[in-house]
Amino acid sequence: NNPHFFAGGVNVLDLQATETAFTGDTFQFLSANSEDPVVQIKNSTNDAYGSRLRFNKDRGAAGQDGDLLGMIDWIGKNDAGSPETIEYARIQGLISDAYDGAEGGKLRLGVASHDGDIGYGLVLTDGDADGEVDATIGASATSLTTVAGDLSIYNKLTFRHNNNHYLQSGTNNWAF
Repeated sequence: NNPHFFAGGVNVLDLQATETAFTGDTFQFLSANSEDPVVQIKNSTNDAYGSRLRFNKDRGAAGQDGDLLGMIDWIGKNDAGSPETIEYARIQGLISDAYDGAEGGKLRLGVASHDGDIGYGLVLTDGDADGEVDATIGASATSLTTVAGDLSIYNKLTFRHNNNHYLQSGTNNWAF
């Protein structure tokens, strides 16, 4: 016999040897200690594989392009006179293409962009061929992308903004 816990007539906790199911909309882990609470997923098997965290979206029907499969939010307070709750960062996993045989995903990493709205600075999207992943860096044309170290380009460098193309190093500009 496995223990079951009910709240409001609903089985909210079902303890089993291989699987534990929690049923509910919101679960909160609360601690008054610095750097706590910690949620740890630990795999102690002596092999090459680690733990997994899985977000599983099942709409009960076929998936659709643009379906949000899972999201992680980072929330904190600002320094207003009466501190406001602000979302400072977000990771989203989505379906980019749900078409059978051409399934593709999208991963978006975003941060609060100056006014508290989330801007996605890194977007990885499936391409139009097997093994191709397209990357968008920066949320807009005014975003600054910094490369610390060397930048290797294996195909070509394309400028798409206007006819004023130049490379700059310190105070030296090279136009082309």
